[in-house]
Amino acid sequence: MLTMLRLKNIKIGSNFAEADFYPEDCPTCGHVVINLPSGTIRDYSEVSGYGASYIAHARQNLVRLAKEQNPQNECLVMWY
Repeated sequence: MLTMLRLKNIKIGSNFAEADFYPEDCPTCGHVVINLPSGTIRDYSEVSGYGASYIAHARQNLVRLAKEQNPQNECLVMWY
């Protein structure tokens, strides 16, 4: 089973990263803010009907984008 989310409106600062995330093809988004020095989630809003794994994958990819200094505004994330 292939699972995905789309990160949009990605913002990365020196101490934070944040983005809207859209699970699967859902028109509703959640939002996640990451504390980059610790890699922990500082704040988030869930999307009803979708589990916490979507927030975890959004966190993981925002941390990766920050480490790579990748300034993209949108990102597609897929996992099995």
